Amino acid sequence: MEFIILDENKHPTHKFKTKADTKTAQEVKEFDNYAAVVPKGFIVLDFDTVDDAEIMLQIADGLKLKTRVYQTKRGYHFWFKANEVFKNFVKARLACGIFADCRSGTNGDKRAFVVLKKNGKKRKLIRKVALKDLDEVPEFLKPVSAPNDKFNFKEMGDGDGRNQQLYSYIVFLQGQGLKKDDIRQTISVINDYVFAEPLPDHELKIILRDEAFKPDDEVKKIDSKKVSGFKHNEFGNELINQYHIVTVNNQLYVYDDGYYQQDDKIIERKMIEMYPSIKQNQRSEVLAYIRIETHRNQADIKINPYIINVNNTRLDVRTGKLLDFTPAAIEFDRIPVTYNRDVYDESVDKMLNKVFVNDEEIRALFEEIIGYCLIKNNRYRAGFMFVGNGRNGKSTVLDMIKNFLGRRNYSTIGLDKLTDRFATAELEHKLANIGDDINNIPLKETGTIKKIFTGDSIMVERKGERPFELEPYAKMIFSANEIPRSYDKTDGFYSRLMFIPFDAKFSAEDDDYDPNIEDKLTTKSAMSYLLNLALKGVQRLLKNGEFTVPQRVLRTMKEYKTDNSTTLSWVEDQDIDLDHILKISSADLYSEFVNWCKGSGIRTNNITGKKIFNKELIQEFDLEKRQKQKGDGKRYFIVKL
Repeated sequence: MEFIILDENKHPTHKFKTKADTKTAQEVKEFDNYAAVVPKGFIVLDFDTVDDAEIMLQIADGLKLKTRVYQTKRGYHFWFKANEVFKNFVKARLACGIFADCRSGTNGDKRAFVVLKKNGKKRKLIRKVALKDLDEVPEFLKPVSAPNDKFNFKEMGDGDGRNQQLYSYIVFLQGQGLKKDDIRQTISVINDYVFAEPLPDHELKIILRDEAFKPDDEVKKIDSKKVSGFKHNEFGNELINQYHIVTVNNQLYVYDDGYYQQDDKIIERKMIEMYPSIKQNQRSEVLAYIRIETHRNQADIKINPYIINVNNTRLDVRTGKLLDFTPAAIEFDRIPVTYNRDVYDESVDKMLNKVFVNDEEIRALFEEIIGYCLIKNNRYRAGFMFVGNGRNGKSTVLDMIKNFLGRRNYSTIGLDKLTDRFATAELEHKLANIGDDINNIPLKETGTIKKIFTGDSIMVERKGERPFELEPYAKMIFSANEIPRSYDKTDGFYSRLMFIPFDAKFSAEDDDYDPNIEDKLTTKSAMSYLLNLALKGVQRLLKNGEFTVPQRVLRTMKEYKTDNSTTLSWVEDQDIDLDHILKISSADLYSEFVNWCKGSGIRTNNITGKKIFNKELIQEFDLEKRQKQKGDGKRYFIVKL
């Protein structure tokens, strides 16, 4: 190795351009300050912040990297072989998400050095490896050009969007030219050593599947080279600037007609308009470039949940204030309705009153439900089911809601399909999910359903694409002749559902029968009037902080809970009251219940177990979970204090 003598400020005291200018180890050993010239074919990475230095040391130890390591005043120097050109750099972001300086021996005639002794004190060699045995510098330690406001992995833990960040980073690294295997290792290093709290192995495995990677023909390394006289990056930038393009969860949105619309074809049409001779492969290149350049994390997009786009304005549903259209507001929906505060539509009024049998409470709740659809969050934690047998107006009301929201703004997933991660991807940027005449199939798994009702984060996936986290704000509206039973009998499930009874009966023999009612309910004035009703409903909801709960809705829920539970069916059938519950031991109560079940023809293996039986009684009668032992040695329920 070659050495140079330094002054006390770490400046060379002589030239070191050639070997003839440098010193031997023997010649410098008596000096207080000296350095080693980085040999050709090697680099030294300098981590001089405590956090990054410790992370790098853990990486080296954990992966058993063959690297020479010197301890410095603020961190560590790591030596590696390098078979490609490395320029010297300062405070560069490495692919694994930490920062380092580089002293390179591969930068042509430019030579670099690293301090080995300063002010009479040698740097401590904490890992001794011969130069010939050093590892090639891994891909995850090579610099990348990520913007400072993206991919800040350090200190990320649960709830910080780690999954989505890694999905986005995979595509970014592909754009930087890294191969799949190198990207997988880089992502694993980030998860194991850089995150403050790593993802579980099964989640990391999903992220690193082949489907998470863009096909090679879609990902082009971002540069400014000409392709047949066509610069895809320059053209892409022109489109981005002119048409306000954003990419969220791999879906490309263009600001068009007052809001952001998801449609690649819009951009391709714009390309052809601007550059008529553009070829298909060039359009694909531009689209791939735009996706990378315009990528935005959903969490970084600040959507005002109380502003809705309509045909003629943007509307603050809280106040009725009218706002201008602007590309600065990233909004993904517009309902096909014109706002007119003075409009009235008699057909809508008559129909709603008849459908809800002139029940003012039910009608008020309906108005609140429609208004709730206009809010882009699920803060009131409720889903809705329209219940009743045929020819009662359910389908007419649902069709009116669909027409009001517009086909782009609702999905049609059945209640039993809400656990399907592919189906639930359709909830993204939807105002409602309308499941018409759902199957009477018992619900076995309700965890995901409850999350969707409350807008909690769920993992979803489009076929052929990488999974992503979604916080849905679509309001769940279903219709059913019979309400499906549920294995979940907890308050957490029941409190998230509201059953709206449709008790009216329609017939062609009715005096006021109108065969053209559906056409009348879809006119412009009908939709504008329904918007006014929705605004009245949502403003009432926001003021009260909860939905109107009519007595008929409470009765329907009570009936459902009873039908859904053999325990509560026993309570109702046998007129079990609180006094009876308190004076009979829990064991004897269960024996009474079992005998009733057998007498009712319920098979032994279908009888509710004692643990669930007790839990349902505690919930129904508001009892203490802890039972009290009395003088007879038996345990009894007690009233909650």
